[in-house]
Amino acid sequence: MWSHQRTLCRWWMVGIATLLSWAVHAEDSLLDARQLAALVSQYGEIARVRVEEWERFMRQHRARPEAEKVEAVNRYINRIAAGSAGRQAGSESWPTPWEWIAGRQNGSEGLAVAKYYTLAAMGVPRARLRLMKFVKKDPRHSCLVPGYYPPQEEAGPLLLRYDTDVLTPLASWHSGALQYSFNSAWLWVGNNPQPLASADRVDLWRDVRERTEYVLFGDD
Repeated sequence: MWSHQRTLCRWWMVGIATLLSWAVHAEDSLLDARQLAALVSQYGEIARVRVEEWERFMRQHRARPEAEKVEAVNRYINRIAAGSAGRQAGSESWPTPWEWIAGRQNGSEGLAVAKYYTLAAMGVPRARLRLMKFVKKDPRHSCLVPGYYPPQEEAGPLLLRYDTDVLTPLASWHSGALQYSFNSAWLWVGNNPQPLASADRVDLWRDVRERTEYVLFGDD
């Protein structure tokens, strides 16, 4: 009898600990229950595990110096991409970072958006981040690469490439010409230091930015 009661007590304590763990996660999570359920419905239960791992990574590295955050995010997203066998994201929209994390979609756009917003969610100012569109001689071959501008004004941008964990100065990039770049506010053409227009000119970016920044930053 006492053994049975001890077993019930032990299972009761395990249940309470699990519920508390869920409550802590829900309090810290960027996504609400409805959003997470939608990911699970689309990608399976593994989506929950992947999103929780992503959020745990951000919490663990949020307090690190900014330069270390950039290096850590580049390594982390590259590691995920290296094991990705997901489907190609459609041209009608770009995935939010949590959609890319959950579904492991192929394509440079999803990786770039995931790196950009993972850094932004960890406190790196969006003014220091850009997404940079590079094109080769054949305009059908292009890629979107995140760029980070260190606080030092004289320093040029560093590229968060997919084929290496080492941050690459833009001056050392020889795999295409910079066509344009953008962040949450502005659009630049080529290497012109002055912005040309609002980032809203990039339709696919405007769509994913609105869906992402409302969740990450609210009305900010």
